[in-house]
Amino acid sequence: MERHYFNPTPGTIYENKGGGSYICLSRSGHCEAEFQRMTKSKWTFTAHGCQMYEDGTIEWDGSTGGYFADEEKPVKNWTDYLNEDVVHRLKDCRSRREDIPFLVNAKWMYMRLRGKDKEGFTKEDALVEVLELLDCNSQFFDLTADEYDELTLNKK
Repeated sequence: MERHYFNPTPGTIYENKGGGSYICLSRSGHCEAEFQRMTKSKWTFTAHGCQMYEDGTIEWDGSTGGYFADEEKPVKNWTDYLNEDVVHRLKDCRSRREDIPFLVNAKWMYMRLRGKDKEGFTKEDALVEVLELLDCNSQFFDLTADEYDELTLNKK
C-alpha cells in the first residue's frame, strides 16, 4: 500500500497503521506534528516524517520529546486546537464554510479529551455545538446530507 508524506491538521484524530488513535495537537514543521494518544496515559510526543497511507492511516519516521501528559493540567480551550486564521474569523463572526471541518474536529478532540465520548457524546454532538455557535454569531450554513455525514465521521 502506497503512502505519502503529509502535514497533519491540528484538531484531527488519526488512526495509526499499527493501531491506536492519535490527536494532532499542533503542527511544528514540515511533515512534523505534536500528537497525543487517545488513552488514559495521554502519551504526547513530536512525530517527524508523518506519512499517510491510501486507507487514511498514518505513521511517522520517528518521534522525540515523548511524555505522559500531566492529568492535573487543565485541558486547553477547544479553540486552542485551531489555527490562528480560523480563530480570528470565529472571534470576528466571519467564519467561512471551509472552517467548519476544522471547528468540528477541534470541538470533538476537546470533547474526547474530557471523556465526553465515554458519556455517550458523538462527533455529531460536536457538529451541532459548532453550528449553534455559528448561529449565535449570525452565521448560517446549510449543510447537505453528504456534508453532514462527512463531518460526523469519527475517523478524523
